[in-house]
Amino acid sequence: MARMVAEAQRRGSNAIIAMRFDSGAIGQWSEICAYGTAVYVQPVTEIAQQQFEALQREGPLPHQRPYAPNVSEWQPTTAAPAPGGPPAGTVPPGPSPTG
Repeated sequence: MARMVAEAQRRGSNAIIAMRFDSGAIGQWSEICAYGTAVYVQPVTEIAQQQFEALQREGPLPHQRPYAPNVSEWQPTTAAPAPGGPPAGTVPPGPSPTG
């Protein structure tokens, strides 16, 4: 999603419409793709212009904060390994984290 938003901004858009996800699997790997159409939206009616100006004054909404993936589960740990388990700080092989 971050790449999609960055590309839309690079192209001068101020909105993304028809946003959707697609997913697939290749062996043990999973992929998730985000798609959307970058557009430039300009309010036309008086009420839409008032709403737009109010949003501009307030700044980004909470859901519009910069996107950052949370991959903390892949960070090495300092915990002692479980008996018979992999060494501490390693990611054991197995299914993808998405299931």
